[in-house]
Amino acid sequence: MALRRTLEALEAAQVENAFVCAGWSWARIAEVLGVSKQAVHKKHAKRIRDAYARRGPGRRGKDG
Repeated sequence: MALRRTLEALEAAQVENAFVCAGWSWARIAEVLGVSKQAVHKKHAKRIRDAYARRGPGRRGKDG
């Protein structure tokens, strides 16, 4: 179980980095993960949208 949680956390961080920082599309992220773009969007979009809605526009974390 701990390994699964670690894997999920690493995937979430990398998807966020690819989408927000690198500007990758959902389709490109999905291709790398070997899933459909609908699957990756369903799994990660709300979390990313909610995280960046709280930070406000143009802010990328504590250094942004």
